[in-house]
Amino acid sequence: MSAPITVLYAESNPADAEATRTYFARHAPEFGFELTDNAADFLARARHHEHSLLLVEQRLPDLEGVEVLRTLAQEGIQAPVVLVTGAGDPNLATQALRLRADDYIPKRPGYLPALPARLRAVVERRRQFVGPPPRRVIPRRILLIDDNPAEAPLLTAHLTRHAPHITIETAPDADHALRLLQAGQIFDLLLCDFMLPGMNGLDLIAEIRRRGLQTPFILLTDLGNEDVIVAALKLGASDYLLKREGHYTELVLRIELAIDRHGLQLANDRAAAELAERQRALSALSESERQLNHALEAGRIGLWSWELATLKTYFSPRWKAQLGYADHEIPNRLAEWFDRCHPDDAARMLDLRTRYLADSWSDYSAEYRLRHRDGTWRWFLLRAELDHDEQGNPVCMRGSQIDITEIKERQAELDHATARLQQLSRRLLEIQEAERRHLARELHDEIGQVLTATKMHLQSAALHPEPDRISGQFQDAVALLDSLFVQIRSLSLDLRPPLLDDLGLERALHWLTERQQARASTPRIILHTDASMARCDPAIETSCFRIAQEALTNVIRHAQANTVTLTLEEENGALRLSVRDDGCGFDTEAARLRAERHGNLGLVGMQERLILVGGAFTLRSAPGRGTLVEAIFPLSPPPNTP
Repeated sequence: MSAPITVLYAESNPADAEATRTYFARHAPEFGFELTDNAADFLARARHHEHSLLLVEQRLPDLEGVEVLRTLAQEGIQAPVVLVTGAGDPNLATQALRLRADDYIPKRPGYLPALPARLRAVVERRRQFVGPPPRRVIPRRILLIDDNPAEAPLLTAHLTRHAPHITIETAPDADHALRLLQAGQIFDLLLCDFMLPGMNGLDLIAEIRRRGLQTPFILLTDLGNEDVIVAALKLGASDYLLKREGHYTELVLRIELAIDRHGLQLANDRAAAELAERQRALSALSESERQLNHALEAGRIGLWSWELATLKTYFSPRWKAQLGYADHEIPNRLAEWFDRCHPDDAARMLDLRTRYLADSWSDYSAEYRLRHRDGTWRWFLLRAELDHDEQGNPVCMRGSQIDITEIKERQAELDHATARLQQLSRRLLEIQEAERRHLARELHDEIGQVLTATKMHLQSAALHPEPDRISGQFQDAVALLDSLFVQIRSLSLDLRPPLLDDLGLERALHWLTERQQARASTPRIILHTDASMARCDPAIETSCFRIAQEALTNVIRHAQANTVTLTLEEENGALRLSVRDDGCGFDTEAARLRAERHGNLGLVGMQERLILVGGAFTLRSAPGRGTLVEAIFPLSPPPNTP
């Protein structure tokens, strides 16, 4: 017999509710239904976490179903939830699934017989799910500062469909925005257009930072002006975004990235401060241990001792309190430690103790787990030292331990945030390459076709009965079009050469070197590749090509080299790219500092691309000794790569 499944069902139509209950009672009796006809009552009952499944109709009298889903997600209610609706709507389905609904079921004719199987599948998927529960949907509150009245409705409509957890408030100018912030309004991010009346975006960033507000800030600009972008980042902007076709899609990622990066920095600051405090505590502990001042130590740190000859053991009241016990509830016996030590740590700790007794060393420390009274495992940092008799033989091992569970948890949170940040960076690069590919195709196909047709019309017009009168003008126009053809083709190839997608990395590098070599004042370029090299992952091919392109560009612009050598080879299960020149060279450490200080993205971009594919980056240079850039790409994906 199937396990009982309790269902909380919000349905405003009494006939539908009764028909559903009657059908399930006859054909799927393992389901038990608890009915309500409004959202407020539904949410109140759902908060008790007593139901196997939540079923909610879209049209409720006091709140729509998607709003109910949003509330469940924001409050972290983990029961599986299914949205039902009287009419199928793709946008509604998308919203429901983005808000972590487990299924979306339109009430089409005959839907009721299929409903039990759909609900069983939802419950079974959740029961088989291994891992942490789904993350809460965190609502984001954004302030848009823009004097264009059409911008806010367009952005709000896009976010409602693609990021319903983000809400937008608007300010028409910098003064209005500053008044909102001065009044104590809290926003997760400020989104500002560069061209504002009275005070531009740069002045606003400076004023906000002058007032001590660290809220993440994204600058929107119509023109890719490097001076504006660099100035914005130096003033403390989190990011910038060019207003171009499709930039709303990229903006959602940029918003999440900026907010997460800000949260990561705050968490890192807190963890660093706490770690520094822990280190100060441990330093004080070392001194207090030597003086055996139990009164001072017991206030913060658990103490213990173990006499080697008699096996007499002592645990301080504080040591026992760390595990949730009073002093009288744990006897001072060594077996109490063994009974509570984590099985995965016990053998390691015993081996460490044996080696320490055989040949002791200074600063004995270890991290391990003990079982708390509530059944959870707590992490501890243990430190110890040996007492010796007059002959130098060890007689007693004593020490202290401190609870570091919160530090471990915070470190795990930092690791998770770092991984998510890298995932967002990887996605951002993918979007950038996709946009380049799209723009290149548009330039080559759409605009090229229009210009071709224009050229043909001009050439036809040259056949006019009196061609001598206008032939000169037409020839000039055709010449201009020919020049424009060349520029568009060059721009298209620079954005994304088709060879990279069609024929692979090796052919694309040949094209790149030939193209660079054809330009004036270019050093001699030597390319060594293996023509039989197999295609590899598109992400690796793209990263390798972009790094080669950036390295060549740097040599041509700055190195004053006579010869540059590119080598692409496969060795030891990895792809190795090296770019070596005989130019003037430079101080690599000074170059890195300048890149970080001024926001230069050349070296930083190459390193970031390699990090995202699990590769390694090497830069060697010195004044007067040329430069070597080397990038190694793994041909198998790194662990935890999505």
